[in-house]
Amino acid sequence: MSEIDDKYNLLGGAASFLGQPVDIERVTPNGLGHYRHYQAGSIYWHQAFPWEAFVVYGLIRQRWSQMGWEQSPLGFPVSDELPAGSSGGRMNLFDGGTILYRPDIGTYETHGAIFRRWRELGDINGLGFPLTDELITPDTRGRYNHFERGSIYWTPQTGAREVLADIKNVWAGSGWEQGPVGYPVASPGRMPGVLTDFQDFERGTIYAFGPNFKTLVRTGTSVFATNERFISWSDFGLTLPDADIITVSFSQNFPQFGVHITLNAGSGVTWWKALSLFTPGLGDFQEIFTEGATTTATTTIDPSTFDAGDVYLHFKKAKAFGAHTGMYFLGRADRLIGTHATLGKLFTWICRLKFKYQV
Repeated sequence: MSEIDDKYNLLGGAASFLGQPVDIERVTPNGLGHYRHYQAGSIYWHQAFPWEAFVVYGLIRQRWSQMGWEQSPLGFPVSDELPAGSSGGRMNLFDGGTILYRPDIGTYETHGAIFRRWRELGDINGLGFPLTDELITPDTRGRYNHFERGSIYWTPQTGAREVLADIKNVWAGSGWEQGPVGYPVASPGRMPGVLTDFQDFERGTIYAFGPNFKTLVRTGTSVFATNERFISWSDFGLTLPDADIITVSFSQNFPQFGVHITLNAGSGVTWWKALSLFTPGLGDFQEIFTEGATTTATTTIDPSTFDAGDVYLHFKKAKAFGAHTGMYFLGRADRLIGTHATLGKLFTWICRLKFKYQV
């Protein structure tokens, strides 16, 4: 008796939904397992799972056979057919992916890196059921699956990235990966406390906030273009320790007005503090500072400033004999797009060391 025989008998043998066998048990063409076909399905055993064989039948079996059985990207089954969701859905898991069926959608598969990302996001409880098989993108660089609540795109250079909701709609409307910003290079994000969703792509960023959206397209290549190697906004008060207390607040009602930035020195703080915009091409510009009796300073950034891309907020602390004794990039200035004026955004730098020299 083999594991395949054991599974068949467990299901009820010839009286089960599988019916009578139509062939003998055979070794799979790749030599890694065994299989046997029945009137209404198949049972497969894989040497990587020697303790159990798994049954595949119906529309899921049909789709798997069309893809090449165990020699397809899906590999061997690693589960029986299982219920999926509450609307009559069914699924089989395989070595390298899954096939899902639902009466109102049909039968589709997802595999590889896209499958793994789909599972990380909660599978059917996250993006939902697939609406397509994994497909080649029109430019042939990548692969993608569309799902009920979003899409996942993959290339060897960018990995598997989901695109969701309003950002997906804006991206699709501009030509998908063949549009001005290319493929996604990061998952969607949201600045803490700000009602703006954003996502970075190869050549730009898409922002969505309420009924508004803005696409920033980078016209040149820069080390700042897709790698955010700066201090996280949410860690602002933790990563720059010093004896001073400095507060930066942001507010805006985009797109009618600019981003308002106010720099406030804490009580008794007299050391020079400054905040400016920075680009690789222009360096620092639009600087504001506090020092001595000047304890507050404000500036407004016109939204068009962000259009060139690669614009950063540059925070600088302390100045001795005309030279900066500490300089820090806080992060991308365009992350402020969509901040609502009634909410504002407050960052407080609470520090423990009087001086922090950087070479």
